[in-house]
Amino acid sequence: MLFPLTNDDCHCLVDGEWRRGRGELVEVLYPSTNEQLFLLSAASTKDVDDAVAAAWRAFRAGPWSRLSGIEKGKLITKLASLFIAGTDGAVRFCEPQARMSHRC
Repeated sequence: MLFPLTNDDCHCLVDGEWRRGRGELVEVLYPSTNEQLFLLSAASTKDVDDAVAAAWRAFRAGPWSRLSGIEKGKLITKLASLFIAGTDGAVRFCEPQARMSHRC
């Protein structure tokens, strides 16, 4: 069976860098057949702690924390409409937003 993801595609984004999870291997199964699709390197506790710390740094230093509630609401509404329309538009919308923030 062909599946578009492999363990090489599934990494954690931590502080602007992609890295393979350092946790245990998790078997990813096709739900209707229980066929193994691939093994995923799960995030370790340290990976999660590093990601949360990086997110807090980016939040405090980036533009999101300085936006008003109305501005945040407009961005979230726009993002939601793009997700409903299809993820390609949402990805194109998020890229410039991510570049605005601190290494996100």
